[in-house]
Amino acid sequence: MKRSVYYFLFVLLLFLLSCQKYESQIKGKVTYIALDNSNAYPAFGAVMEKLLVKDDKTEKISAVSVDTNGNYLFEYVTAGQWKIKGTFTSGDTIYEGVSDLIQTNGEDVKTIDLILHFKDTIANE
Repeated sequence: MKRSVYYFLFVLLLFLLSCQKYESQIKGKVTYIALDNSNAYPAFGAVMEKLLVKDDKTEKISAVSVDTNGNYLFEYVTAGQWKIKGTFTSGDTIYEGVSDLIQTNGEDVKTIDLILHFKDTIANE
């Protein structure tokens, strides 16, 4: 009986040690530079994508919208290498930006502010 309890505790310990932590956060403020006056404004409604970087390839894992103050938050981020990509449309103008590489350890909070710049205009036909 005593041996089976030790075995159970050993297996439980191995399981707990092998679990990947999902406690990191990546958050920040998103602004865009307006073409007409070069001022920076909160990019309310922008779509932020969390991209996993592995072997020089990126994979979209999730996306969130930017709130009315220009803030975004990705919770429960695993340890790894990430990039954040933002896309925002104002009228017929598209703005975009991508962060530098972000390294998380599964327990940290990273603040990544992003400025979106002009990318393209939508052609109205």
